[in-house]
Amino acid sequence: MEVIENINQRLKEMAEHYPDWVVRVLENIDNAGGVKVPDQSVIETLLSKHIGVEENEKAVESYRRIKQIAFKFWNENYGSILLGKATNIINQYSQNLTSINLPVEFAFEIIKDLFEIDFTPSQTPESLFLGIWRLYSRTSSHEEKLRVMKCYIVCTSWSKDEGSHWSNILTELTGGAPHVFYINLEILKKIMEFIKEQRNKGEWWKRLEQEIIARVLSQYILNNILNASKIKILYKNHKDAFPRNVLENFLKKFITNADENQIKNMEGFLLDILNDKDLQGLLITLFQNRISSKRETWMLNYFLDLIEKTGNPDMKRTVGEWILESLERQSPNLITGRVLEHIKNWIPEKFKEFINKKVKNLLSKHLSDTYTPCDRLYELLEFQEYWDKENIETFFSLVIQLLLSGKDNLRVLAYECLTKGIPFPKGKRKVLIEKIKEIIPTLLSEEEKKKWYKIIEKYTKKRGRK
Repeated sequence: MEVIENINQRLKEMAEHYPDWVVRVLENIDNAGGVKVPDQSVIETLLSKHIGVEENEKAVESYRRIKQIAFKFWNENYGSILLGKATNIINQYSQNLTSINLPVEFAFEIIKDLFEIDFTPSQTPESLFLGIWRLYSRTSSHEEKLRVMKCYIVCTSWSKDEGSHWSNILTELTGGAPHVFYINLEILKKIMEFIKEQRNKGEWWKRLEQEIIARVLSQYILNNILNASKIKILYKNHKDAFPRNVLENFLKKFITNADENQIKNMEGFLLDILNDKDLQGLLITLFQNRISSKRETWMLNYFLDLIEKTGNPDMKRTVGEWILESLERQSPNLITGRVLEHIKNWIPEKFKEFINKKVKNLLSKHLSDTYTPCDRLYELLEFQEYWDKENIETFFSLVIQLLLSGKDNLRVLAYECLTKGIPFPKGKRKVLIEKIKEIIPTLLSEEEKKKWYKIIEKYTKKRGRK
């Protein structure tokens, strides 16, 4: 034991005057056998060595080796000395620097290393917070601001009195004035990734993550900001940290008020929401309410495209039934071929019932100079393979009626339907051709006659329902 004490005493004396020599010796000592060399006094003597205020690479590297020795022969007391060293360096430079220099870089390294071994100081010097915050305000590059902010957050996680420091973090990351988000989006993304990585270190980190997200959402809601790129990125990477009540309020505001470009820009976010069983019902209802109240064709088409992309058959069936049951009654102008194409694929049997009911209803309307059901039936011709026999016969009779009406505008409608292609009752194709031949002599224009001869040619060659 006396020999060990003598060795430690000698190492301590040498550390006072020849610290580099002692470091080299300790770098080669393996303390696995439990021999108490070096003891605490030797390491503390090394740690007390002054790192110059000059940007001296040799001095910084020398102290870095001392730091590594402290970690090799670790004692909690060494953490407080190292933290004090980092505090002194930061305060020395923070009032004048506009970018991170070598000593400050080393100070951040000390803080990072202490954090990674889960060291928690009994007290975090207030001067450390002040110095780091000064550095943050003085540095200009996004990359350096990111590094300084991470360091500030780590120190705040150590603090017993986190009030003002917590507030500084939230204000800087989420904005403190209407329509202002102080921090670069890429910095916010990286800082949030860093915070998420620390979740296993305790509830403090989870709470910070949730609070930042809640503040960002609240800022968007409060200031009616609908260009929600931050929300999209945060939700993608931090979905499980989103507070549901605040997210629901944001969705209500966003879907109700955002314009076409703003909504389309959030497609990935909206798809994620639709795949969230707890929120999909709310989002579908919000879309339906807007479509019903504002009669926006683009919104309906976008909504249906979005539902298609989910690949969820239950969702497709639910939305398809809503379209068939209520949308036409509320907003008949929104029922287009594109909408019907979706419904046809999602709920084919109910679609067939709907189409025939729709066609029958239109064909029952009174034909006049100012109204013809062909205006609406034209879209439904895309789905004529779903028409039943009765509707095919009635529609054919309507086309003949238009053809023989003697009125140019009604004859044009007949021509448009025949150009697109119509279903034929059995044995009626020949009747159509004969009726067209009857009207051709009454036409004044040779060009008009040629058009109808082409229709005769088309339906003479075409094979279909006879």
